[in-house]
Amino acid sequence: MTWVVANCRPGCIPKAWAMALVLAAVAALPAMAQERSDTGRRKPPRPAPVQEVERRRDADEPSARALEADPDRWLAGVGLGLGDSGVLFRVETLSGVPAAWGPVGDTRFRASRFTATMDPGADISAHVARRLGHGRWWLRGEFASSAADVAAEALLGQGGEVYFYDRATFLALGLGVEARLTSWPSHPYAVLAVAACRVAADRYAGLADSGLGARAAIGYRQRVRGIFLGIEAGLTRIAIDISDFRPSIAEAQEPAFSYHAESDLWRTDLRLVASRRW
Repeated sequence: MTWVVANCRPGCIPKAWAMALVLAAVAALPAMAQERSDTGRRKPPRPAPVQEVERRRDADEPSARALEADPDRWLAGVGLGLGDSGVLFRVETLSGVPAAWGPVGDTRFRASRFTATMDPGADISAHVARRLGHGRWWLRGEFASSAADVAAEALLGQGGEVYFYDRATFLALGLGVEARLTSWPSHPYAVLAVAACRVAADRYAGLADSGLGARAAIGYRQRVRGIFLGIEAGLTRIAIDISDFRPSIAEAQEPAFSYHAESDLWRTDLRLVASRRW
């Protein structure tokens, strides 16, 4: 380059500089290509191996696979606990004068009004279930029996008193579905069933009635070796009709009174349950 510049005429010096600039630009093209801005294009990632895909699927679907691998088809168990119900009926004399309540000639208590309510009582149950397919649903049948005292909550002046009125017995036969809420051996579950119920009383036959009801329950089973131990809480609505019943008055002169019977009996239960599957 020095020789070219030294031997050129004065007019050719600009041409020499132009040629030098062109040569420098051509030499810089590869570097400029390497330093050009990112276009955002990327090579697609390599597909994961088949083993990796299966492993991810197992991680995403543990519940379905655990349920499919469960060979059990039958479930049977027994429960023991407490049951409680609400109000059966209310009575009030129209004049506000206390009346002698009880069988004819046998005064049990005196009050101007009282409410008959169910006390808590023992509850015994048994159930059998058959699994539907290979999923979490079971067809469940159950039988329950319980007994409780009927208490008369009477108004006496400014206070009140509670008297024994009768003893009632409940029998229920239900059919419904049970759903496991998780796939693990120890699991929570839910129950929804319809039930045919029978209510009977020891003293007053007019309190006896039969009706249909519905029961919803939720529970938990803990696996202990070959059996399951758990707890179950339920709520039952029983449609009964005791509107024709009239509380008896012991004295011959009966005062006029109003009587209101509940058309629905709400019953709660809490049971300790032992069951086995096979």
